[in-house]
Amino acid sequence: MRNIIIKIAPYLVIGCLLFYIFKTKDKKEIVEVLRSDTLELVSIDTVYTDSVTEIIKVVKVVNPINQSLLESYKKALQDNDSLRQLELYKDAITERKYFKTYENDLQKISVQTNVVGTLKTQDIKYQFKEDNRVHYYVGGSLSNFKEPTVGINFGVLHKSRIYELGIDNKKVVTLGVKVKLR
Repeated sequence: MRNIIIKIAPYLVIGCLLFYIFKTKDKKEIVEVLRSDTLELVSIDTVYTDSVTEIIKVVKVVNPINQSLLESYKKALQDNDSLRQLELYKDAITERKYFKTYENDLQKISVQTNVVGTLKTQDIKYQFKEDNRVHYYVGGSLSNFKEPTVGINFGVLHKSRIYELGIDNKKVVTLGVKVKLR
């Protein structure tokens, strides 16, 4: 019975991993995105992450600022106030630059926007901060199927190195260091 389990175990583990990988690729999530501070529409169609695809539903929003400017211009036309019309026209064609920075523990995002009436250009820059947190891992291993060896490993990830300590059923202790190549 033990020999059958030892022969079948690797295939079951591989099958479970493949099922998990293909199951997570099929997940889709619909997200509505609307910037509440300016009531502008964020138009991103699809975002691809490691194994999850997010489809973002575009939401149409009427910008109340544009409506109030249009009403002001129509009122200036009705009043035959050419100075007010010229002032509104200059305001509409003036190029404006906006800078905004978003920051958290892992990244810093800087957004630069140029606007002339409507959006002219937008530049987004990402800076990833160095992750100084320590991550802990535990794992197992199975090797040499004629004389099976079962082991357990403990790992610590610090910056770009993984330090490992393990032991198996034959009382062999392993120490290791893994370095990120790229």
